Amino acid sequence: MPLTLTWHEIALRLALSVVAGGLIGWDRGEHGRPAGLRTTLLVCLAAGPSSRGLLWYCLRRGAGAC
Repeated sequence: MPLTLTWHEIALRLALSVVAGGLIGWDRGEHGRPAGLRTTLLVCLAAGPSSRGLLWYCLRRGAGAC
């Protein structure tokens, strides 16, 4: 797995994260459940870069670091 991403790949991943989070949040909001559209979008936007950062850290430091 390469450790570098192009800006197009980053934008695509964030856009897909927004679409997936929007669909899930919209469905939750339609059924009256807590954590609707806005909350789910924010969670998805934060989870993408943080998981990529953790993966980068683990690959750089070795398997024993994680």
